[in-house]
Amino acid sequence: MADKSDVLLHFWLEQRNQARQAETQRATMTNIILLVVAAALGFAATHGVGQRSMLLVSIPMIGMGIFGAVTSMKYYERYSLHITYAQRLRLQLDQLEPTLRIMDEWSAARQEHYARYPWLHRIRLHHLWVLFHAGIATSGLVLTILILQ
Repeated sequence: MADKSDVLLHFWLEQRNQARQAETQRATMTNIILLVVAAALGFAATHGVGQRSMLLVSIPMIGMGIFGAVTSMKYYERYSLHITYAQRLRLQLDQLEPTLRIMDEWSAARQEHYARYPWLHRIRLHHLWVLFHAGIATSGLVLTILILQ
């Protein structure tokens, strides 16, 4: 039978893999939305935005942007859940094997990282992804307004 450390490592790895999967799914969803929006903008550019029929391009862009923003937030929530589980498992592993100094080294690396990137580490990547998708929705709204003028 596996010892406690092996069990904790197995569960820690599973949680990290689940977190990675949430990020991969977010990236895939974003790429699909980006491809569809790029094609829609290309179509609108070649056919002109003065036609009301282009609302069939602009209005779905708004929906895709909103969908992407909300979905990005949901994927971050899932990612955060799995990272929280992994952090707790790491703490248990540190308590089980204190000579490894896992938490001490983790804290030291984090402090070194914060010193190297004093303001950049404060920017949350999921906020940037939500803003990206909000930009797509805003582009669809602006395009809709241009079409309706």
